[in-house]
Amino acid sequence: MPGSSPHGKAWMVERLMGERPKRVLDIGAGCGTYAQLFRARWPGSHWTAVEVWEPYVDAYKLREQYDVVHVSDARTWEPEGRYDLAFLGDVLEHMTSKEARVLLDRIRGVADMVVVSIPIVHYPQGALCGNPFETHVEEDWSHERVCAALGEPTEFVNDAEIGAYIYRATIGPTGLVGPLGPGPCPRGEMGPRGEAGVRVKVAVYAISKNEAACAQRWAASTVGADYRVVTDTGSTDGTQKVLRDAGVTVHEIVVDPWRFDVARTASLSLIPGDADYCIALDLDEVLLPGWRAALEDAKARGLTRPRYPYTWSWLADGTTPDIVYNADKIHARQGYRWTHPVHEVLQTYGIEEVQGDVTLAIHHHPDPTARAKPDYLPLLKLAVTEAPDDDRNAHYYARELFFRGQLNEAAAEFRRHLALPSAKWKPERAASMRYLAKCEPARQMEWLARAALEAPNLREAWVDLAKVCMERNEWVSCYAAAIAALAITKRELLYLTEAFAWGSAPHDYAALAAYNLGKNDEAIRHGTRAVELNPTDPRLRQNLAYYRGEVAEALALPTSPADRRPPDGRI
Repeated sequence: MPGSSPHGKAWMVERLMGERPKRVLDIGAGCGTYAQLFRARWPGSHWTAVEVWEPYVDAYKLREQYDVVHVSDARTWEPEGRYDLAFLGDVLEHMTSKEARVLLDRIRGVADMVVVSIPIVHYPQGALCGNPFETHVEEDWSHERVCAALGEPTEFVNDAEIGAYIYRATIGPTGLVGPLGPGPCPRGEMGPRGEAGVRVKVAVYAISKNEAACAQRWAASTVGADYRVVTDTGSTDGTQKVLRDAGVTVHEIVVDPWRFDVARTASLSLIPGDADYCIALDLDEVLLPGWRAALEDAKARGLTRPRYPYTWSWLADGTTPDIVYNADKIHARQGYRWTHPVHEVLQTYGIEEVQGDVTLAIHHHPDPTARAKPDYLPLLKLAVTEAPDDDRNAHYYARELFFRGQLNEAAAEFRRHLALPSAKWKPERAASMRYLAKCEPARQMEWLARAALEAPNLREAWVDLAKVCMERNEWVSCYAAAIAALAITKRELLYLTEAFAWGSAPHDYAALAAYNLGKNDEAIRHGTRAVELNPTDPRLRQNLAYYRGEVAEALALPTSPADRRPPDGRI
């Protein structure tokens, strides 16, 4: 998986904290588990990642976590120089045992120490998130088989379903040497914490109503939590039974008149007081493996509110992340409560909050058969009535009015949001301006220009601006806006970040503008990149043929009149 099993991680931290590697290699980087776990502990270290599945690079911001990222199959990738330490975390089970031995031997030849993590139980797995490389090629690894097939390690631990192995070229700081180091631990002896890990008690909680279709999946993803508490608010589809059959504690309450903050705070109050962390996980969300190790690390760092990557939506293929942002619905058991009748948030009391990023990940998979979402407009109106100076509520209320087609009311509320003294967060201010551009077409260019200048490090407004200029055949401005968007290479983990701005669109607009400005080489360069990012779009392929002067070939490509826009900008 892009994540990594929590088992064995605490043992790794204990064994490796005495190391001071300068060059680290992470093969099968996934979401960056090992960089997140160790990089801050080894200041000044240089990290190289090898990841075979390219979509993970952008989805998990690997280029921000590593100094060098190679998109390559580790079996054929050639290492560059020597490394002090290399990780092969949850990698070798994705190839044959023979290929695994060849890869391990090759990496041991260039690294002073190699750390291997691998399932040591029957562990079948197919393609995940559209990634065929997630398939487990050999499903029946065991500790004995690891030693026989890969060679005897210097040190190891068997932690529940995972074996963690260290292969040292020299004696490490622990002084543990010999063919099998300290010897095996009986399976399950250390439980979910691993050896010498930080003890952490975790509660997962939710509110529910008529979510039987998601309940089993939710329960499966939370197995291993110390407490699983769901507060049901009136399900009639059997949600309660599905959860109870899965071992989840279910309470049934009535909240009337309905408010999300009241329901969530009630659910929180039902969690035992000795929990260290509470994970607010809706029933249409899933908790990815690796969460316990991440929270052990959070506790060791003194965090009261860990932040984590949250995948909110997916592209049309259903497997490629669309909107991904840092979320904050994990919190310490004490000192938090929920506030606001809808779009509720956590509020602290009596404690000093300490936030920090962790490796844990949560995915949102809404039930496609679910009824339409509740009418949030009355609750949002109540929220702005109760807290008129709250800028976040003002933006959300204006946005809901916009979605309802009440453009005049929405524009007035967006303007009120921008005028609030507390409305200082530039990405949200820029978003209000982008909505105003849609509410007030006569001032579209003005609002988009203001949005781009308000948050110049975000692509969305620049791409919107390029699109409007394209539609007006204002090619100089279109080209400038598209190039400004492409100059932004860091995709922020914000709920306001949209996938269209990071796909083919900015290159498409840059190519169209360049072609119409007589910059043929630029048109070909950007047109080529647009096709690479969206190879199934016939219009992009047709335009690229035009840029290259292949007019006959371009005309032969099938496009619908609604999609066709040749680069002359007239159709």
